[in-house]
Amino acid sequence: MRNGLRIQYDRALYYIAEVAKLFVPFNLKSIKFGYHSVLKKLTVFINDEPVFEYDRENVIEDKYLEFLDKMDKDMNTGIKISGELFAQPDSDHRTKFVAMNLIKALQQDNQAVIAASCAYLSHRRPALVEVRVNDQDGGLVFDLVDEKIQ
Repeated sequence: MRNGLRIQYDRALYYIAEVAKLFVPFNLKSIKFGYHSVLKKLTVFINDEPVFEYDRENVIEDKYLEFLDKMDKDMNTGIKISGELFAQPDSDHRTKFVAMNLIKALQQDNQAVIAASCAYLSHRRPALVEVRVNDQDGGLVFDLVDEKIQ
């Protein structure tokens, strides 16, 4: 997570900060999430090393879920990923954008943004089990891995 992990921020990040403020009173371990399945963890890997694990077995209150809706609404105005503007981002663009913000929050040890980002990823893409980020050719390569259900 040292040199080379440069993630572009743009002004669309403000909504993550707003949502994150709501999560500040909570410790990450105390946030419970409402997705009930065999999926219990969301693991973040940087350069193939596990750096963070989010337990989604917990339940989050409805009022906090409303702010995930606000995140979606704010992203409807467009988001920028690696310098490219997506005026009408689809769910994959949104997931990648939030994952990028999660990586930046991990770098900065910003617990509130980490919690908000993990809540968004777990709720909006319930099959997501891994966020993988690798330095490659001076940039970052993101791989979002969904659980394969058989």
